[in-house]
Amino acid sequence: MIKRIIEDKIFNRLAANKVMLFFGPRRVGKTVLMRQLIDRFEGKHLLLNGEDAVSLALLESKSISNYKRLLDGIDLLSIDEAQNIAEIGQKLKLIVDEVPGIKVMASGSFSFDLQNKAGEPLVGRSTQFQLFPFSQAELSQKENILEIKQNLEDRLIYGSYPEVVNITDYVQKKDYLRDIVNA
Repeated sequence: MIKRIIEDKIFNRLAANKVMLFFGPRRVGKTVLMRQLIDRFEGKHLLLNGEDAVSLALLESKSISNYKRLLDGIDLLSIDEAQNIAEIGQKLKLIVDEVPGIKVMASGSFSFDLQNKAGEPLVGRSTQFQLFPFSQAELSQKENILEIKQNLEDRLIYGSYPEVVNITDYVQKKDYLRDIVNA
């Protein structure tokens, strides 16, 4: 597994009553990154998903009592696909303002503009990070200088989406990228 450079920056910025927002295009590894951050975290955590009906129901009632009950004993709240949650910015603001000590991470796709949905209510309460396909610095964790040079042309043509990097067949690479563009 390739460690993302941004991982340490996000982890080190986790703070009580603050929100770490990270977003980027689909398929760049936001969910994998979130799970890696959770694995490093030593306190009790809750992971919700904005595409899951149960998660949506848990966050639906925008009330202090609901969030205090939901997050009782939780040190870290993580929300993946946060762009799918109605009024996500206002809900996160209420959580970090009213649940003492809670740390929050939320991820979402550029295509749904999580930044605009969450941004205004979280002014002064959040830090935003952007995740992109692998950088050369990240790829160099698993490649030596010869492999870097040998893979350069391939990277310039096909890019460095995490899944593309691991596909060896050029037809499959083209098909994968076509599927992403068409989706």
